Amino acid sequence: MHQVYDNTFKDTPAADVKLIVGNKNRRSAKTELICKRPKQSLLIKKPFKKRQRKRQQSRKKNISDPTNK
Repeated sequence: MHQVYDNTFKDTPAADVKLIVGNKNRRSAKTELICKRPKQSLLIKKPFKKRQRKRQQSRKKNISDPTNK
């Protein structure tokens, strides 16, 4: 079951969601997960924003400024 989910949602934000599947107490949960289509917004691959660290920015300023020793 987990392999089907991983293959279906590979490289999407939905792939990071923890998966709980019922089998003994609620057998229909297996088919519900596979049959339901996720929201379109989850299927669209969105690029992550790159975060710049303050430390890296300050180092770049120090390197580019020859008067600063």
